[in-house]
Amino acid sequence: MRGIVAARQYKGPTVGLNVADATRRGQLNDQLSRLGALVVSAPAYADIMIIERGEDRLDQPTVVLGGDGMAMSDHGDLAFAIVRREPSDDELGLALNALRQGMCLIPRQLIGDLFGRAGEAALCNQDEDEPDDVRLSGRERQVLAILVDGGSNKDIARSLDVSIHTAKFHVASLRDKLHARGRAELVAIALRRGLVAL
Repeated sequence: MRGIVAARQYKGPTVGLNVADATRRGQLNDQLSRLGALVVSAPAYADIMIIERGEDRLDQPTVVLGGDGMAMSDHGDLAFAIVRREPSDDELGLALNALRQGMCLIPRQLIGDLFGRAGEAALCNQDEDEPDDVRLSGRERQVLAILVDGGSNKDIARSLDVSIHTAKFHVASLRDKLHARGRAELVAIALRRGLVAL
């Protein structure tokens, strides 16, 4: 009973694990603890479930380990995240943060499989010299401004009063939106397109 009360009162994400291998479960448990998540044994008390590819679809936000080759229809209208079979702390933290905000997280390399190869080609071959029709939110512009000033993810988190995982999520989202391969390229694109004032 104490576990149930603790899960209900816990401020971070509560996570259930549907992973068959005991060693892998232990590794994920350690990883989730480092990320500030509480692992619960009863799925009913989990905000988010982590499952392996091939497991049955769940009725709650789900992180799918090694989910390549999955179809969008496998998940209905639920928030889900697809990560590598052995995600880094950053990947797993990003996935948890996205799910807590009701979003889906799909690795760039899977976009073509999910939306067709033509969509992937359009995303990957956008000419940076074309007129910019990318619309950025006020928050995204704030994040860009901090990046242009040389700010780190910690600087973004402090300046915007968000978690480090939220800061990382914003940077990753901007990289995808502006088709940048890294932070330096993201700053260069932002400056070239006049997306931030100097």
